[in-house]
Amino acid sequence: MPGQAAEHVRFSISSSFDNVAVLAEDVSNHCKSHSLGDPDTIDTLRICIAEALNNIVEHAYEGAEGKPIYADVRFTPESYEIMLIDEGKPMPGGSVPSGEVSFDLDDVEALPEGGFGWMLIQTQMDAVNYERRDGCNVLRLEKNCEG
Repeated sequence: MPGQAAEHVRFSISSSFDNVAVLAEDVSNHCKSHSLGDPDTIDTLRICIAEALNNIVEHAYEGAEGKPIYADVRFTPESYEIMLIDEGKPMPGGSVPSGEVSFDLDDVEALPEGGFGWMLIQTQMDAVNYERRDGCNVLRLEKNCEG
């Protein structure tokens, strides 16, 4: 119901590709166990969180394990807001990649290995914002609730 107070939960992991799935699943399970949204929206969140976390481990931390990653998650009846926070390298250019593809999706042989994660995140989230704050990367993903 509109106007209801937001629920806020903080999750944390140490950087590793194995922990990415753990954190994405923890957020998803929390949403499901508290009936916070429809299953399709929760699955979309899980996938986008995993994509963003993979980028943090691979690019911000350059694959280094054991570095802190936090996920501050707020839920209201209207939306989900996920803030992913890390202490890694800043995003190139100080902004989120556009998610636009510059290759022919019909030419399967020429498709690159990467580049699809940001496209997925940008098309599935209702808002994606990035800022560098106090030496940390803060990526905010927002998804409006369906229905």
